[in-house]
Amino acid sequence: MHGDLTTATTGAIVNPANEELSHGGGLALEIVRRAGDIVRSQSQKYIEKHGKLPLGHAMSTKAGKLPCRAVIHTVGPRIPRRGLPTAEHACALRSAVSNVLLECERLGLESIAIPGISTGSFRYPPDLGAREIVAACELFCGERAEHPGPIKRIELMNNDTPTVLCFVTALREAAAQRDQTVTTRDDAETGTKPS
Repeated sequence: MHGDLTTATTGAIVNPANEELSHGGGLALEIVRRAGDIVRSQSQKYIEKHGKLPLGHAMSTKAGKLPCRAVIHTVGPRIPRRGLPTAEHACALRSAVSNVLLECERLGLESIAIPGISTGSFRYPPDLGAREIVAACELFCGERAEHPGPIKRIELMNNDTPTVLCFVTALREAAAQRDQTVTTRDDAETGTKPS
């Protein structure tokens, strides 16, 4: 969905942060500006107590003046200049998304808005990043199919059209893959062969 994450009315929004939780630019800075001092002060307290937020991990702060209830901060992978994501980068991005969803679940929140983590200044290609984010969300939801947690809605949101279109493409690809898997499974159960 195309939109301004700082106006999202979901239970939580995700801040793609750096390890120091300094919130010095981009979406992180805008979140701090609109939320008020609470996000920055709680982030500083976290750093003082725990040190840097590790790659792929997540922590939350109150939302201050934002319409959501919590801001969940995560550190996604940085892609080197002129580099491409490696398997380790993909794994770190999926971990970041998974840990964000676990934190949302721990907080008992029903909805969350997730932007294109690492697809801005951390240089993860938006099309590849969107695929990893969608895959991590699908895995999380699939693991809870029989025993759902509190999360009822996951919104993939960004303020730029190209990244939003990458999310749309990734969701369509995932749906087509699911449909193909279901068809193949049904064929195997009935003994028919795909044509």
